Amino acid sequence: MEQEITLRDYGRVLWQGRWVLLIAAVACALIGLLTTIVKQANYTASSIVYLGLATTAKTGVPVSTPLTTPQTAQRILRGDEFIKRAAGAAGVDEDRVRSGVSFTVERIPGAAGGNQPTVATIHYRDRDPAVAKAVANAYAEGVYDYVQGFYADVLGSYQKLLDDGEARMKAIQASLDRLRASGGGPPAVIQSLTQELATVQLSVDDSALGLAKTKQIERPYVVSKATSSVSSAARSQRVRAVVFGLIFGLILGTIITFVWRGSPARRGAG
Repeated sequence: MEQEITLRDYGRVLWQGRWVLLIAAVACALIGLLTTIVKQANYTASSIVYLGLATTAKTGVPVSTPLTTPQTAQRILRGDEFIKRAAGAAGVDEDRVRSGVSFTVERIPGAAGGNQPTVATIHYRDRDPAVAKAVANAYAEGVYDYVQGFYADVLGSYQKLLDDGEARMKAIQASLDRLRASGGGPPAVIQSLTQELATVQLSVDDSALGLAKTKQIERPYVVSKATSSVSSAARSQRVRAVVFGLIFGLILGTIITFVWRGSPARRGAG
């Protein structure tokens, strides 16, 4: 007659091998802790840049650009121009920057189709925390200068249209004031100046709206710079390594115990 096997039987075997379980768990936990201590710590710093959004001049419809697509944006951000500038600012080798930099490029929801503006988070990992922060910030400045160049001309054009329109409005108003001060003038001249004033006013309003739109939506800017760096050997990661070591050690100790002592099922079969 076969003996019924219960969990108590398994527990009895494990209790008999409790020292094996304990030794295996402690040993694996120590190995995990020593691994995090011996392994060279790396530090990661991050900065964030809003890459802007190009739109049509009149309707303000978003226009697709390489920087509105995360895949192409990442390729552009990995360009030699940015790597060289960041390496020079931090005083390190270009290959060191190239091997440590990575990006997270996300779209901002709400824009039309696939033309959403993008925000790039620049991550840089290095063995030196000061270098990690310096490279992340230098990279952010380089990316900002690059994308800002596309919008500087747009801003300048809107500003020039606005300034010229306001100057023309002042000149027309001055002419009307002089005519009225002199007792009036030819009605046709006054009507022509009044119509021109209204037309220029509409143009000025359009330029002001375009300038405001460009500053609010299109113009890129540095959202945040790295103020510190996070270590890969942080306390939480060491605790995680110890916990995983304990779990692995208990599993390993259980296997050794059942092999050494024999499982209740095999004993019953025997």
